[in-house]
Parts: sequence; C-alpha cells; structure tokens
Amino acid sequence: MERSDKQRKPVAIKNLSELKRFIQPGVEFKTLSQKNHPDLVGLTRVVTTVQTVCFYSKIKDQPNSRFSTDNGGKGFRTDFAKADAYIFDGTTVKVKDTRNKDRGVIYEFEFYDREQTMQEDTNMDRKMVNFIREQYPPGTRIRLNSMEDPYAPIAPGTEGEVDFVDDIGTIHMKWDNGRALGIVPGEDSFSVLPPKLTTLKLYMPLTADFYERSEYGDLEPESTMLDGCALRGYQDQIMAELVKNRMPEETERGLMPSREKQLPKLKALLEHFEVTDLAAAASLVEHIGDYILTPEISSPQEAAIDELNFTMDVHSAELLLPHVNLFAYGNEIIKDDNATLTSYGLLHREDYQPMQTPVQERFEMDTQQLT
Repeated sequence: MERSDKQRKPVAIKNLSELKRFIQPGVEFKTLSQKNHPDLVGLTRVVTTVQTVCFYSKIKDQPNSRFSTDNGGKGFRTDFAKADAYIFDGTTVKVKDTRNKDRGVIYEFEFYDREQTMQEDTNMDRKMVNFIREQYPPGTRIRLNSMEDPYAPIAPGTEGEVDFVDDIGTIHMKWDNGRALGIVPGEDSFSVLPPKLTTLKLYMPLTADFYERSEYGDLEPESTMLDGCALRGYQDQIMAELVKNRMPEETERGLMPSREKQLPKLKALLEHFEVTDLAAAASLVEHIGDYILTPEISSPQEAAIDELNFTMDVHSAELLLPHVNLFAYGNEIIKDDNATLTSYGLLHREDYQPMQTPVQERFEMDTQQLT
C-alpha cells in the first residue's frame, strides 16, 4: 500500500451529484475491482481532466503507463453513467454494467481527499475561470441552445439557473426539469436570460406649507401642511411658478423649451435625490440642463446592448450577445458613467461626473476653495 493511502481515509460519497462535485483535477482514487481492466485493481489514479460526460485519470507516479498516455496524454477515460447505475456504499462507489441484463457491478472505486500531487496543465487559465464566475454568478438564468453530450444531453430550449462554477470552468446547473448536468463554455451553446421583470413603485414623501389668503388678500400667518397626495391637485400651479421664477440664463441655454419634454427628467431627478421640499425642487429645475435622461434604457441589459451597438457593428453585437452577461456588463457601464436607473429611464450628468444636488456641489466647491 502506498504511503499516501496509509495516511488518508477514503471519502464517503452519497449520490451522483456529490460525486461529480468531488471529482476535480488532482483528486486521487483507487480501483477496487475492474472487470474489463483487472490490471487497474489496486492502483492509485489521479484525475487530470473533467468534462461533462466523463473524466480522465493517470496512474500515480507512472507517467509512462499505457493508461497514463492514453487519449493523447490525458489518461484513461471513465464515462459518467446514469444515476441508477451507481451504488454508493459508504466509501465505495460501485458502477453497474448497464449493457448486460444482469447489471452486475463492472468496477468499484474509493476516493481520497483532494491533494494537488500532479502539476498538469489540466485547469483552465485561472483568470478565465474567474471571468466565467463573474459572468455567471449563482442564480443566473440560462437557456440551453445545444449540448455536446452523446449520452444524455439536456434538450435544447431547457432553462435553468447557475448553481456554481468549478475550478475548471464548468458551469454546474439546476435545470427547471430537475436535472443537474453542467455546461462547458466553448463546447455547449447557451444564452443568458434577463432577470424576471418586477414592478417597483416609488413614493416620495413630498410636503409643502400652504398659506391661504385672508379676505383682504394677505397671506395668513399660519400655514397648512400638505402631503404629496394633496399636492397633486396643485401640480400645474407649482410647475408654472417654477417656470416663472427661472433664471435668465436658463432660457438662453434652453433649460425648459417644453414642459412636457422636461417633466420626465425633472421627475427622475426628484426621485433620485429624494427631494422633499419645493426649494430643493426649484434648485434642481435651475440645473436640469446639466443632466441627460434616456427613457429608452430602463434596465442594465438595455444599457449593455446600447453600449455594444455603439462600440461595434450590429452583426458583431448580435454574435456576441448570447455570450455576455448583459445584466453584469450593463451595471458596470452604469457605474462607470456615474449614472442611475430611475422609473423614467437612465439618468446621468452631461459631463458624466458624479451626480450631486446643487447644494452638495456648492459645498464641495467651497471646501476646495478653503483647502
């Protein structure tokens, strides 16, 4: 018995899903019985490559063995069978011969704790694996287009969500039909689905002090507090006053050429800055020309598609779309542009600087002057 086997105990595996999670490059296991290749019995093997339908292994410390040099140097191939072909008996994994009627056990394994004992070029480049994990975090919805699995492929059009990405870049899935077969980027074809749309209603706690006039036309000294619901009846009057009291330079730069055109932008600003008083709202009206609202973009996915169409031709963008996590990419674009998604569309400053209220901007300018 080899020294490493004396020091380590075999691992108990409960089911096929757990077995597939456990088998990774570097894992060691021993063949306890093998009908077709009895000369493998008693030998410790090391996993070199894991694929969706099979895994490859080499004989430990025997690089020139015919089992180690098989399949172009990847090693001996072992196919994954269907779940009902496995018997998990404590630390022993038994596989039945499904091609024979008696379905007797054709080989038995026991697996040991992972040890990186072989330095093979079996793992994908670490940066690529990390990239795949960033692109397809757990919960990402995916639709399968096609799968390169000759035995039991997932049907095209099946949808599911990402469970995790292993160390070789295989995306392990939880398919809606109950299956758990992983997909391999570059071999299997799939598309990322956008998150399910939800309706989010935002309410601003807008209030105002309402002063009524006396019978002599003078303003009463005491005011009445009106909440946002009551203020809706005064919307036209409030907007008219905002327009009436705008600064001369606002007209020159075309601040409000059309109330109907600027109103969605104003609402987006009020929502983003959570404005609760008329003075702050009037201040934003004065600076509304500093902002750009794109009503056509209402989600990270739409932001990503808009960026791809801007940076490349339409044909190239269409080819790339199925392989890009539009949700994650769109969020990065929104973050880089110092933008925000509102109920009225994508909002950002014209100069792409961080968005601040006029009060915040004046405070920052005063602070810079003092320093």
